[in-house]
Amino acid sequence: MILTNKTHITLLVLYGMIGFLAIWGLASHSEVASGLPLAFWMVLGTVGAAGAMLEILLHIRTREALNQMKKQIQKMSEIAEVGLVMVEEQWPVEGLAGMLNEYLTLIRKKMNDLSRERKELNLLVQVADAEKHNTEAIVASSSDAVIVIDAFGELTLANRLAQELFGFKLPDSKNRPIEQIISESRLQAMLDTAQWKYREPVTFEYELKARTYVVTISPVYIQSDELWALTMILHDVTQERQLAQLKNDFVNHVSHELRTPLSSIKAYIELLVDGDIKTAEGRTDFYKIIQSEADRLDRFIENMLNLNRIESGLMSVEFAKLNLKDELRQAAALVEYLAREKSIILENNSFAEEISIHADRDLLRQVVLNLLSNAIKYTNPGGKVRLDAGVSEDRESYWISVEDTGIGIAADERDKIFEKFYRSSGGRSLSGGTGLGLALVKKVVEQIHGGTIEVQSDSGRGSKFILHLLVKPAESSSRSEIEQEAIAL
Repeated sequence: MILTNKTHITLLVLYGMIGFLAIWGLASHSEVASGLPLAFWMVLGTVGAAGAMLEILLHIRTREALNQMKKQIQKMSEIAEVGLVMVEEQWPVEGLAGMLNEYLTLIRKKMNDLSRERKELNLLVQVADAEKHNTEAIVASSSDAVIVIDAFGELTLANRLAQELFGFKLPDSKNRPIEQIISESRLQAMLDTAQWKYREPVTFEYELKARTYVVTISPVYIQSDELWALTMILHDVTQERQLAQLKNDFVNHVSHELRTPLSSIKAYIELLVDGDIKTAEGRTDFYKIIQSEADRLDRFIENMLNLNRIESGLMSVEFAKLNLKDELRQAAALVEYLAREKSIILENNSFAEEISIHADRDLLRQVVLNLLSNAIKYTNPGGKVRLDAGVSEDRESYWISVEDTGIGIAADERDKIFEKFYRSSGGRSLSGGTGLGLALVKKVVEQIHGGTIEVQSDSGRGSKFILHLLVKPAESSSRSEIEQEAIAL
């Protein structure tokens, strides 16, 4: 049992009074003192003295034990750890250390539990932080515009594409109401609808800044009925729509170009089969028309195949050493009859100097023939077509030009004439072509031979096409990057 300081003082005073009474009894000669035996006073004095000494000893030992406990507890406080109090288990502090250690053990257990819970919470925070960074990285790297809105309608996350599309900065706009950031009323209405009326993603098309987007708004629920966030993804489908339109246009163009000669061939064959043409000369004329339409169909298909081969990098190209003067002379000879039929003067002003070039003979000839044929087609009878060529001073490049006095090309159509199926408005009535010739010329000159093509023309004042080519082009220029990688592998 542990006594308080007040109790110790009271006991010391009591024992002191007993000792003082014993001394008084031994020294007094009064009737009261003398009436009691001497032994009584001696025992009383002994009891008082012994009690006082025992109380002093008890107080000293108690204070020593408590000081030891105090020092150990202070040390625990300094190192922020809870241990056990180590004191000698003896009277008067017997059992005190044990009870204190039981309490300290309970505290240590609680602290260990709290420490473990803190570590678990730290781990969960780290995992959540890692998942947050991972989510932010995924959103940032998305090729679509992505916006995340919390359940209160405030902006939480947005990637760079979304910020550029709607004109805001995430650090300045985070936690702001979304209606203050996105001014598009229909998008705001769809966000409200998705937030309060739907549990499934809402998808719709939306036109924004002259582009077409497929917008998907998805509500995110963390529990069965608790909305956590809304994600809005804007996928740009403008190019896909344009490609689909180009595909439709291509199919329409091809169908038209195939149907026209086939219909003509079919009509003339039906007339021949029915025997409507009685004379041999009439039948011969029909045969020539059929042959002409068949040739036109063959040229169309061949041009389509060549364009496809060039664009896919699968064109078979054979570069060889050629005499430019001879090649141009042969090309001019092949179209000379066309010029005579229209009384057009065909001038071949190839330079007198011989020059060797490296090119694909068939493709180069097809380019020159296309340009000469077009010049003759679009030149009125009695006009003039001129074929010319020259070489640079360093003899590393050369040029070929085809000039006519025909109807010319309007300024706003010069960049369009190299598109597939395009024919200038002024020449549609004069030519039965397919609109693929110049597209093929451009591909052969630029992609196969690494050159350039220049057009000089004005409406009603003739045209001049100039090809600029290297004497020794890189043969690999005819191959696409995909084909080169395949060869390397």
